[in-house]
Amino acid sequence: MRGRIVRLHRKDINYKGYIHHASLDAPQYEIKSDKTDHIALHKGQAPRLLRR
Repeated sequence: MRGRIVRLHRKDINYKGYIHHASLDAPQYEIKSDKTDHIALHKGQAPRLLRR
């Protein structure tokens, strides 16, 4: 998935009916897809920075 980080969550969040666990050490990133404008949450280790 390629997209842009919209928001960084550092505490647990209820998103689309699911509890996503987040903390200062393990944040969740809210990412908006470049192709479909879909928004998804990903753990802190998942996103990679791509240079253009």
